[in-house]
Formats: sequence, structure tokens, C-alpha cells
Amino acid sequence: MAVYDGFFDAALDPETGRFDREYNSEDFTGYFASFLGDGVCLWNNPDSLRVSPKDGGVEVAPGYLFLQGYWLKNDSPYPLAGLSGGYVAAARLNTGLRFLELTALPMAEAYPDCLVLAQVDAAGNVTDTRRDPELCGVVNAAGELSAMAEYAIDYIDHQLEDRLKEAEARLAAQSAELDEKIAQVEGEAAKLAPPPIGTVKFSASQTIEPGWLRCDGSFVSQDDYPELVQALGKVTPGVEEFRELLEADGAELVSNVCLYEGKAWIYLVKSKKLVGLTENGRKEISVAGADRLVELSAVPTVLSVCGGAVYLAQNSQTASTFVLLEYTGFTGSEESISLIELDISQHAADLDTRYCVPYVTDVAGKKYMALGTLDEGRSQETSFSTIRLLKYLKWTAGSFPDTEVEQVDLALVKVPQSTNSIYDYGNAGAALFAFQQKNGGDLLWMQDYTWSSTTMYDYSVVFKVGICSQMQQLYGTPITLGPSSDLPYRSMKLTKEEALKDPFFLEIFATNSPEPARNVLPAAGGSQYIYRAKIEDRRLQYIAGRYEPRTVYDYYTSHVLLPSRARLFQNSICYASAQGIWFVFVGTGLLFTQDLLSGGWGYLDTSETVGTLILFGSLEYSLTENALYLSGVASDGVPKLGVLKLPALYNYANDGAWLPNMASDGVPAYIKAEEQEAAS
Repeated sequence: MAVYDGFFDAALDPETGRFDREYNSEDFTGYFASFLGDGVCLWNNPDSLRVSPKDGGVEVAPGYLFLQGYWLKNDSPYPLAGLSGGYVAAARLNTGLRFLELTALPMAEAYPDCLVLAQVDAAGNVTDTRRDPELCGVVNAAGELSAMAEYAIDYIDHQLEDRLKEAEARLAAQSAELDEKIAQVEGEAAKLAPPPIGTVKFSASQTIEPGWLRCDGSFVSQDDYPELVQALGKVTPGVEEFRELLEADGAELVSNVCLYEGKAWIYLVKSKKLVGLTENGRKEISVAGADRLVELSAVPTVLSVCGGAVYLAQNSQTASTFVLLEYTGFTGSEESISLIELDISQHAADLDTRYCVPYVTDVAGKKYMALGTLDEGRSQETSFSTIRLLKYLKWTAGSFPDTEVEQVDLALVKVPQSTNSIYDYGNAGAALFAFQQKNGGDLLWMQDYTWSSTTMYDYSVVFKVGICSQMQQLYGTPITLGPSSDLPYRSMKLTKEEALKDPFFLEIFATNSPEPARNVLPAAGGSQYIYRAKIEDRRLQYIAGRYEPRTVYDYYTSHVLLPSRARLFQNSICYASAQGIWFVFVGTGLLFTQDLLSGGWGYLDTSETVGTLILFGSLEYSLTENALYLSGVASDGVPKLGVLKLPALYNYANDGAWLPNMASDGVPAYIKAEEQEAAS
């Protein structure tokens, strides 16, 4: 049992440098939500946030609203572009990007974290839903509570900001005294118990005691610092140079980064600009014909530049919203380009497109793009089975009407359990899939082969695993998968209790486990592949195996504890072939390893240079530059793109280690490298 009160001024303790009470956004939003509720404020303004038709879309009138204790105020008519086929005008809460936005959303059965202001049908007719408590609702139209809401907004806008500035000024006045006391305490503690080798500290001092090395990413040898190399464990590659290439004007969404003919290309969705970046300059190209692309944080915009053509695509998981735009004859010197939409709706109908990423690749002058999968029933001698097909398009740039629709049999066979047996040939749909340049233009997938007998749990199961390349460019010779004796396999006999704990069992029989993580595209290189990954308990968990020679895949967990804001993106993984290193971008930094199967990972923090990326993160590797390109939307909503030059090739496995490359707000870090003998 507890009693809470607030809000009162905070008092600074000069001894500790801390305030005796602190408030965060949840304190204020919880307070306002407790008496304001959710809805549009109509006091003195019955037309508050009313939606009306305007220029083919709609316009939202001035007004304000509250949602989960957060508030939105619109002080002038706000236009919204319409969506085809009917939509709603809504206020949507995005706590990740920390804003409330007015936006148009497709018609749906539910609108989480939204207040629906109006419904707009396909003909443009507007139905006001502000007073519908199921969709929106109003905040105390009688007036007293709305007056309180006006006071709350004024408090947040003015009084609270002034009080915070006063508190910050008082804290700044105490910083020098506090720093001096901390230094005194650290000095006395170091005399009593010297820090162990491998300890890291931050210091702006120009004089550092002997035995400490600056964390600048340099290489240290085993001979010079044996204990430090042992403490570092897995080596950390340094970065010769980092340069931020993209300086965006403000917050907006971006595509992935795409490397083409010496430039890093990225598309700004709101600005409708294709931007090509190098260390020496920036090329902006205005883009027309991209109005069908939506600006939604849940729908990535996929950029492909290949074979003299530019493609922008979005997959909103239905045939009607699967968009593919094309521009041919691309040189990179244009001032503007106009894309045309390729009609793929007839090909994508009835397909499961949920895990398809619409990258376009060029192989021998032909363009390839995956569409989705389809389950097809087929009769067999003893039963009726289901075959899963993967469909993709193949065409020549500028000649899309002559496109070829091809399909691949993924050998997924399910025999009904009434036969007293359980067969599941080919768990091929267990990851995102796409044709992509990282894999030599290939589309990669993995297949399992299992069979059992008598009962659901007491059974023998054989797992045969391989990796297959649709275009067969990576490996030179086809790698076929089927129930043949030359594939690697794993067999076991499980009880019910063992089966419910076994990851292989849960992987195949998904009814006994959550939906597998399908948030990254697979990648292959250096005879290994990584197929699927997720972050669990702040550690990377993934599936990996070998394709030369072929081995059974296994589950791995990295030992590196990641920051709490680390996350994966569909384009998080790449293989740096010149270095022989795998990299996984997690928004806050780069995980890396030489061997996916050894489980030895290092971590390079990039948050100090490129910020923390929270949306549409992308990682590409340039072999000619030996550099990594990172892009995405940072936590402040601003697009970022930077290049990290990797150091010259070293043998990471034998005689030394790389120091971490660390700083905090410009203050360098130092690591204790060796013990120093006390002066006599």
C-alpha cells in the first residue's frame, strides 16, 4: 500500500548534486489521463478538429485533443492526402518517435493508439466520428473539464518549461564542485584497491597516469599487453574513419541505403528526393510519380538501383497495396526523374506476401522481384497434400508488360494425421525472403525434412537441412534440397516433456510455439549462412549453419549484452568479404564475428556518431572501399546516413586485439592496459 502526491518543486542537494524528486513524462500523462480521458476538446469550439473534403483529400480544422494523457493542438487548417479505396482521418500516438500525428490510415477493424476523427469512403464522402465513443469521443463538451485541459496545455507549454530551465541552471552551477568531489573519491578509492586490467574510464584530463591506453580503436599486440588482450577476449575492429553523409532538413521517413556506381543512394519519402552521397558531394534528384507510396512507420519503402534502373516499392501485405515503381535509363546525373507504376496486382492476388521484401535485383540484364508464397493442394497416391509455391517476377527494364511469372516448388508436404503419421517436408517459409544484391542477386531459403510415427510426441524425427539459392549465382553449382541421403541430418526420439522443450520440435510444429521471428533477411558468405535472428533478453539469438560443406543448422546466442534500445531491421545483416567478418546492425551499434558458429561476438557502439536508429535501419558493405554504410531514422525522427571505413586487414585470430573506440559527449575513454610498479 502506498500514497503518492505531486507535483512540487524539486530541491537540489549540494552534497550529492541530485534533486530530491524527479518527474518524467509518464507522471504527467498519467495525471492528465486520470481526469481528462481520451477525445476531442469541443469547449468554445464545436468544430474542433472537424474533417472536411479538400482538393481530393481532406482538411482538419483547428482544435485540440487528448490521447492517453498526451495532447495534440492544431492551430490552422491541416491538409491530409487521401488514400484510395476509403480511409480514416485519425490522430495516432507514436511513443517511439515521441509525437502525436494527424494521418490518413486504411480502413480497419481496430485502430490501436488512435482517435478516428472521420471516415472517408471511396467517393470522398466524409462521416464525422468525433462523437462516436468507439472510435473517438469528446472531452467534456459541457466545458468545465475542457477549461482544465486548456490550463494543462498552458502549464506544459510555459510554466513547466520555465521550472525545468531553472532547475537545469541550478544543477549547472553545482557541476564543477561535484566533479571535484568525484575526482577526490576516485583518487582515494584507486589507492585502496587499484582497478583491474580492462577497466574503462572517461577522462578529459590531458595527463593520464601510466598503464592506461586511450580507447581509440588501435591494435595492441599479445607480446606488449598479454593480460589486456586476454581481458578483451574477442577482438574489436577499429574504425579508421566515420563520416556522416546525410544532413536532412528535418524529421521524415527514408528508404534503405543502396550502393550503385560509387554512390550511396537513399530516398526521402516526404521530400520525394533521391539523394546520392559520396565523401566529396551530394546529388539530389527530384522524384515524380511516387504519390502511391505511403508515409507509415509500419510500411518500409524499399529502394533498388540496379542495371541502369531505379525502383521504389512498398509491400503493405495485400495485392492492392503492393506498389512497384520503375525508372529506366538512370545515369545518376539527372535533376529529376519520373517513375511509372508497374501493375503487379494481378500477379500478387491470393498470395501470402507478409514476409516478402520487394527488392529488385539485376542478373544478366533481367530484373527479379519476389511476390509471395501460395499453398496449392495436390493429390497423392495415399493422401491429399499441400505444396508451397514461391512466385516471383522476371522482366526486362522498360518492358514490364512482357514480364514472366515464375514459381518455385518449395517441397512443403503435409499429410493429414489420420494416416497415423506426421510429415512436414520443408519449413521453408520461416524467414523474410527477397532477391538482394548482398547475396549476388539470389533469393535464399532453408528447408527442413521431418517425419514421425504413431503419436504426436513419442516419435523419431530426422532434420535434414540445406540452403538453396534460387538464382544459383552465389555457389556456382546448384544446391538442391530433397529427401536424399546426402543431406546432413539430425535424428532423435523424444518424450512429450522433452518435445515441448526442444527448439527443433517447436520450430516444426508451430502450434506448440510462438510465431518464429521473421524480421531479418537471410545472408550467406564465407561458406556460412545466418537465416533468422532476434534479440531476446538483450542478446542476439540466431540460426546459422554451413553450406560448404553442408551441415545441420543450430541455434546460437551471443554473449554480448546489448543496450536496451537495440533492435533488428529487415536489412540488418551483411558479410564483409574483404575482412571475413559478419556484421549485424542493431540500431545502437554493430555486432561482429568471424565465425557464426563459434558464438564469439564483439560489439562496436555507433550511437555517439550516427545516433540511435529506431526505424528502417539498413546496413550495406562496399568491397571496393572496405566500408560499411549505415542508414535509418534516428530517435529524434531525423534521417541519418554515414560511412565507416574499416581498418586494413589483420589476422583477428592470433596475436592481439583491437581496443574499443569509445567516447561520451566528446570525453575520451581510457582502458587499463598493465599494472605499474609503485614508486619507491
